[in-house]
Amino acid sequence: RASPRGPPGNRIERGEHLLAEVVADVKTAGGGQIVGERVFLLHDTYGFPIELTREIAAGHGLSVDEEGFEREMEKQRERARAAAKFEYEEDRLQAYARLAHIRTRFAGYDRTTLESTVAGIIGPSGVTDAAEAGQDAELVLVETPFYPEGGGQVGDQGEIRGPQGRMEVTDTQAAAEGLIVHRGRVVEGRIAVNDVVVAAVDREKRAACMRNHTATHLLHAALRHVLGEHVRQAGSLVAPDRLRFDFTHVEPVKPDEMEAVERLVNEKIRADVDVRPEEMAYQEAIEGGAMALFGEKYSDRVRVVHICEPVEDSPGRAADRCFSKELCGGTHCHRTGEVGLCVVTGESSVGAGLRRIEALTGGAAVAYVRERLNALERAARAINAPAAELPSRLAALQAELEQARRETEALQRSRAKDAAAGLLERKRQIDGVSLVAEVVVAASAESLRDMGDYVKAKLGPGTAVVLGANVGGRPQFVAMATPEAVAAGFNAGSVIRAAAQVTGGGGGGRPDMAQAGGKDAGKLAEAIAAAVHEVERALAAAAGSAGGPSTA
Repeated sequence: RASPRGPPGNRIERGEHLLAEVVADVKTAGGGQIVGERVFLLHDTYGFPIELTREIAAGHGLSVDEEGFEREMEKQRERARAAAKFEYEEDRLQAYARLAHIRTRFAGYDRTTLESTVAGIIGPSGVTDAAEAGQDAELVLVETPFYPEGGGQVGDQGEIRGPQGRMEVTDTQAAAEGLIVHRGRVVEGRIAVNDVVVAAVDREKRAACMRNHTATHLLHAALRHVLGEHVRQAGSLVAPDRLRFDFTHVEPVKPDEMEAVERLVNEKIRADVDVRPEEMAYQEAIEGGAMALFGEKYSDRVRVVHICEPVEDSPGRAADRCFSKELCGGTHCHRTGEVGLCVVTGESSVGAGLRRIEALTGGAAVAYVRERLNALERAARAINAPAAELPSRLAALQAELEQARRETEALQRSRAKDAAAGLLERKRQIDGVSLVAEVVVAASAESLRDMGDYVKAKLGPGTAVVLGANVGGRPQFVAMATPEAVAAGFNAGSVIRAAAQVTGGGGGGRPDMAQAGGKDAGKLAEAIAAAVHEVERALAAAAGSAGGPSTA
């Protein structure tokens, strides 16, 4: 639309000009509200505040779609977050490229604390010489005991202490080949490149990861032993608080199979079997029977974790009988007894032919068992029975409850029948149809249907029934009719909708049977009156179209 006074000058003037056009468009279209997209355009492109738009619109008798405006604002915030994240990731990748010449030596298999030197720092603005207190940073060391995330095991946490500052490490990652970054925040002082620091892994979390990682290998071997050699690892998570193991299997693991797996794992834990890592050539490892993760890339030299028991192969000669042998770069216990206990907490599907096991070890497993035992004891006390008798006592209680339920339903049906008998006297005739439309007392929707069936059966051909009741604080309705009543124009679906709408609900069904629910039980009488009105209208219309008289 061209402006009669020419194009406006500055940004605000252009916004005013556009708002005038928007107001004119809305009025021309006969609308009463400026849509949120147009309000957002004024705000975002022309810097026009929504408060001013609201004021000017009100002066023209229009409102502003503020919900739509907020939706557009949230979309803009999401775009900004995505752009910032992309820019951040791009900056981070560039920083890694600048530090790619550094090769951090991992020395954490047998050590959790060592002295090292800061070789590089990535701060909020990229590669830097120092990081100050309060800043998030990524430190690169010449040598580190921190395990970088890999093979399903999460990165180590801990702290790095320098002569002038301290950093809390919240994650450790392999950012590039040979480049290990320690992510966290400087909480004291200042850490700079070339500082000699002490890198200290959180020992408790590392020990928990080691227990879970060794248990993961035991689970893998036990699953293959119990379910078959087709079982292969398809992914895992090894964290301090839990482990998760995905594997190939075409059906749910049966309870007795899972019990056998868990039992076998704990047998190996109690046997305190030696866990021995060994570095060797990849081909040698594979030919020696080591399991490799499908799709994983391995170097020429690999680390193989053996869980083996020594056996007498022949007089004077010992050999190893391996329960598990896998390629793995993660951290492990020295002996299986360090795992303490392994408890499977869940088994589920994660895709076609893929299953997932979740488990706990060590102190977490003990706490889990204690919590379950406490729950069992509470349940036993609640029914005044020894815990050992809980299954049989619960089965007996369920049988008693089922019997009580059947007796209650029978009593309700009997009462519904008695109540329905009283409805027969309150029928009314509308255009040759016997109609019973009442608010009744019913314990359930089933009782309501039983009452309707009883009335329909007793009154016979040409009968229609509409009943409403307060069931559990909410209105419930049923409408039903014989074939003759339907032929006369009665439609249960239309009638039930008319009733339900009065109470803020809805429903529907066939012409001879329909059900509905609502929200406001205080409007039941009004709803039944609306249903009667709909019946009168429908029957009168049907009679009129047939050319016959309409009599009430």
